[in-house]
Amino acid sequence: MLCSYRNSSFALALLATTMLTQPDPARAAPGDALGAEFRVNSETDNFQGNPAIAMDADGDFVVVWASIGQDDPSDTSFLGLGVFAQRYDAAGNTVGTEFQVNIETSSAQTFPAVAMDADGDFVVVWQSLGQDGDNWGVFARRYDAAGTAQGTEFRINTETSSAQRSPALAMDPDGDFVVVWASRGQDDPLDNSYGGYGIYARRYDAAGNPQGTEFRVNSFTTGFQYNPSVAMDADGNFVVAWQSRGQDDAFDTSGLGDGVFAQRYDAAGSAQDPEFQVNSFTTSAQLWPDIAMGADGDFVVVWQSLNQDGDGLGVFAQRFDAAGNAQAPEFRASPTTTGNQLWPSVAIDADGDFIVTWAGNAQGDYYGVSAQRYTAVGDAEGSEFRVNSFTTGEQSLPEVAMDADGDFVVAWQSFGQDGDNYGIYAQRHQGAGPVAGDFTVDGRADILWRNTDTGNAILWQMDGFAKEATGSIGTPDPAWQVRGLADFNADTKTDVLWRNTGTGTAVLWLMDGFTKLAGGGIGGAGLDWQVVGTGDFDGDDHADILWRNITSGAAFVWKMDGLTKTATGGIGGVPLVWEVAGVGDFDADAKADILWRNTTNGAAVVWLMDGFSKLAMGGIGAAPLDWRVAGLGTFNSDARSDILWRNTSTGGTVIWKMNGLVKEDAGSIGAPPLVWRVDGVGDGDGDRQSDIIWRHTGTGSTLVWQMDGFVTDAVGGIGGVPLVWEVQ
Repeated sequence: MLCSYRNSSFALALLATTMLTQPDPARAAPGDALGAEFRVNSETDNFQGNPAIAMDADGDFVVVWASIGQDDPSDTSFLGLGVFAQRYDAAGNTVGTEFQVNIETSSAQTFPAVAMDADGDFVVVWQSLGQDGDNWGVFARRYDAAGTAQGTEFRINTETSSAQRSPALAMDPDGDFVVVWASRGQDDPLDNSYGGYGIYARRYDAAGNPQGTEFRVNSFTTGFQYNPSVAMDADGNFVVAWQSRGQDDAFDTSGLGDGVFAQRYDAAGSAQDPEFQVNSFTTSAQLWPDIAMGADGDFVVVWQSLNQDGDGLGVFAQRFDAAGNAQAPEFRASPTTTGNQLWPSVAIDADGDFIVTWAGNAQGDYYGVSAQRYTAVGDAEGSEFRVNSFTTGEQSLPEVAMDADGDFVVAWQSFGQDGDNYGIYAQRHQGAGPVAGDFTVDGRADILWRNTDTGNAILWQMDGFAKEATGSIGTPDPAWQVRGLADFNADTKTDVLWRNTGTGTAVLWLMDGFTKLAGGGIGGAGLDWQVVGTGDFDGDDHADILWRNITSGAAFVWKMDGLTKTATGGIGGVPLVWEVAGVGDFDADAKADILWRNTTNGAAVVWLMDGFSKLAMGGIGAAPLDWRVAGLGTFNSDARSDILWRNTSTGGTVIWKMNGLVKEDAGSIGAPPLVWRVDGVGDGDGDRQSDIIWRHTGTGSTLVWQMDGFVTDAVGGIGGVPLVWEVQ
């Protein structure tokens, strides 16, 4: 069995190769913006603020907010607040016009929250002043996926004395939902002060029928429990989080003594174990929690913590499994530590990957909206990025929602941008993008085999070391060779590029798993033109084709849209002593770049590309020619292509972690015997980090190294295959 080694004498400065390997198609960079930021509110007079957002599994979404003077033009004070909403499809197009949610318009209706089920049905909740007869109360209204109100608004809270406010809600895929809120004086009738709040909840079925009575969530009732947040999994189990004063530090009942606590419930509303403390760091204040829960019940809590990051407020997070066990220690979720980072929001996708947003000082004196993506195991994907483009004035109170594929939308309030006071703005983002080599859209790279005698092509659908399914996708004549595996029609499924070695004709198969949806010729080229890579050079989510003339050295890109060649262009003539060693995304801009290698001196150069244009180019070093590129992949989940090198004399294997034109780190991962060769690089286990396929050239045995940076997490055999079969 192969295993990973650490060789301290390994020359980490080594580079380069001329070995032609399967290119690493550019993936969408985590957080890659889809289009420009956009204004949500149509009415711009006075104040529109306090946004909330919800999204269904397909990416359709709704934004809700509070607006002054819109539902009652005679009252432009705080008491003139009403709740409004706007629906969008998954492409970010408005669906209908903005609409008023609340029916009662006297006094203030504000601080809305919203949740959406798998079909796009949604519920809006808010707090309304004086409507239940005494101070604030919590009200709700249901809508179907077409935006049609399902009945009238209804009161959530049964207890109406004093104030019930700060509502939040969560919904399962079937539309069952739970509403939580803070109630003053209810858990301690002797304390009806501002400090006497407790957390209450009520469950409803998808038709809006109450499931039991309202119930108290917090067990600790001394002092102040406030700012609840709630999340629900696919089965209806849910978790409530809140801030509690004096509970994690009984000697500090001031505003600096707040901590974050939570309580788990099953789908029937039964508490699962006692309430528990979320934050480990208890000095000063931890407050403003938000929570997101995956379909399987794993969940993430985020909050803001005072002085924990060394300067003002910072955003911290803690991951839990479905049983409520903490997964690793709490961690700082906001990389920037200068000034304040506050008002965090979190959302999660079907794979457990999550996004954290907050407002902070990263853009200067005023608050702006920042975000950071994380994998399901809590590793940062890429770097912190600014969400808002307009930076004049303040952008604050961000809220984020994410669909099953990891695409997400952030909404926030922006001062002065719509011409009068605050307005609501939003920005759509692509998730981490499709996994290269994933034919079945399960987030894992699959393996395509080809029989060199018969031409039969067999697909293995992979899940780590396990073959979930196998099947033939066709038996082209052996004269047709696979020249690329990439997503040419932007459906997130890997397609197959074929080239006839006799005629030069190129054909695309657009795939859906094991099924060829469509196939067609895309043109031909003389046999002195070779396909040397595939990748999305212009960032339109469609893979393109890189050609090289082996006589002149000219390089061309064909921009593709499915079976259609939309444009062609030369990107330069390069002396033939330089060969393309790989295509990948070295700078995480969601556009393919090119790795070149000089076959005489070992020099390696990267071209950072934008369509037909070189944005930048630079050498990344040189190495003896017995070092060759064995593949490109993302080994540290930062969405940037790294370089896997193999020594053809010793078997030594090295990874270079890249950031654009800079090698940030390098490390040996072992020196397997030369009878083992690298046959592929891809993310076979769905952890956003590339793994390595090894093949024994004598027996046909095949192994996978599951990688985490320079570390081999696990090694497993996936089967022995006769040598007449080759990995494509």
